[in-house]
Amino acid sequence: MTLTQRWTSRVLLVSGDDRLLLLCGRDPRSPGARWWFTVGGGIEDGENCPQAAVPEVWEETALDLPVGHLGPVVWTR
Repeated sequence: MTLTQRWTSRVLLVSGDDRLLLLCGRDPRSPGARWWFTVGGGIEDGENCPQAAVPEVWEETALDLPVGHLGPVVWTR
């Protein structure tokens, strides 16, 4: 297996009463294994982080979130 570096944009979707939406992933090859992660995905060529985040939010939650409604960047790596 070859690892490929991939830039991503993740979104912290927080409700009005401070609840954070996390998605649960499972690996069918490892029964019982699961992990929690934020909404988001890969950044395509020519996109910046907010531009990449909006379609990922739509694909994973069906929320139509305009780029202008995104808050500040809270962490980078």
